Amino acid sequence: MSRKRFLGNAAILIATEVLVKVLGIVITVLIARFLGVEQFGLLAFAYATSEMFLIVFDFGFDRMAVRDVARKPQRASRFLVNISVIKGGLYLPAALCCMLFVSLRGQDHGSLFVIMLAFLAVAAQRHMWFICSLFRAGQIMMREGQVRFVFASCSFMLSVVLLLLHFGLKEILFARLAALTLSIGLALYFAKRDLGLRWVRPDKRYAKRLLVRGIPFALMVICINLNMFLPTVALGMFQGDAAAGIYAAGLKLVEPFGMLPEAMSWAILPALSLAWGRSEAEFSSTLHDGLRYLSLLSLPLAVGILFVGRDAVVLIFGQEYLKSAAVLSLLALSLVPDYMNSLFSSMLMSMNRERTALRVSAAGAACTLIACVGLIPAFGPAGAAAACLISESLMFVVLVRLLHKSLRLGPLLACMGRIAVATAVMAGALVLMDSLGWNLFVRVPLAMAVYAAALVFVVREVSTHEVRTGIDMLASRLPGKLRRSEP
Repeated sequence: MSRKRFLGNAAILIATEVLVKVLGIVITVLIARFLGVEQFGLLAFAYATSEMFLIVFDFGFDRMAVRDVARKPQRASRFLVNISVIKGGLYLPAALCCMLFVSLRGQDHGSLFVIMLAFLAVAAQRHMWFICSLFRAGQIMMREGQVRFVFASCSFMLSVVLLLLHFGLKEILFARLAALTLSIGLALYFAKRDLGLRWVRPDKRYAKRLLVRGIPFALMVICINLNMFLPTVALGMFQGDAAAGIYAAGLKLVEPFGMLPEAMSWAILPALSLAWGRSEAEFSSTLHDGLRYLSLLSLPLAVGILFVGRDAVVLIFGQEYLKSAAVLSLLALSLVPDYMNSLFSSMLMSMNRERTALRVSAAGAACTLIACVGLIPAFGPAGAAAACLISESLMFVVLVRLLHKSLRLGPLLACMGRIAVATAVMAGALVLMDSLGWNLFVRVPLAMAVYAAALVFVVREVSTHEVRTGIDMLASRLPGKLRRSEP
């Protein structure tokens, strides 16, 4: 896969993630403001608990499909049918386990019904993601973008209308299920038309082989997602819905940026899988490009959020969520190791080293659990955020030690040093603008402009040729009518 194609696919996935997350944040803020911290905390707990149990039975089929179907596209139909049957069979025990777990919390019937609706929504959304993984394997990311945009926009519009009509969580979750049903139907239509998928009979032996092969992926995905959802679940169980709501507010503000490395990792996985064993130079070059682009994103994001996080929390969620500022700052610091860890995991999978990735992810999940137990009783939501930072940092150190021979550390460290200088220039600009009392809506775009200028003209990490190439590449990905209308 050429660098231009990899970057084009990554750009589409990132644009999709940003658009979907922006709509998600807006509706999250509306729910938090309209329904209050208790109801918002219940929704956050419901989603986190549902995710925690569904990942146990999800078997990481998405990543396995991207890697294997990218190598042999003719497997797509058998993958879709057999894995869909497996998922359907596994979701029932997952639902029973989820119900038993939340019953220990002493939920009333109304809250229990909300949690089970959230479970159905998460299960449907995970199946939509699985179908979209076939588009990633076929490197037609535009289809995934269209499917997810339909889901996000329909869910957003329905939820806004329901909130304005003073409906509650149950009705919002029913609307989300309706949007997911529509989006899954659209995804299946695109898959049949563009990937040539057809109905095949489920094969017990093939399904069993998929289950066995999926075990390392499943355990790795479980560990990765435990790092994400365990703090919210622990806060909801031991400190109540309000504490979970405070943590969720900070998490929701940083979550859209956390999706950027996931998009980059999904885009680079088929490229690394094809290059592994074929060309060491191509593999190393693709990996270095991915790490460079993630560094360009993660360092300024982490520093920028530290400077504007408090104002952003108050502006978006209100004074009721002021304690979320500390959560946001700690989670912002975890962005840098999280970005790198995501790409390192894709690197290990492309090298057929799933078991190594599993061991590292398991160590990270154990670290998160231990840190949550030690920090949450004393520091509450901020302790949960600190647990995530500690876990991601330790995983980063371990992965660098494991992969240092393939990372070309010298050029990478030099690149990160130049990016750090540009980030420091941006931080200085933020300090100056804050001392002048400038509005948040002025500070953020100006800081972005200062950082971009520093990259191009001060440290020269990004050339003007790269900027022009990026603009041309994005323009080439626009639909035909939009492209023709450009001046």
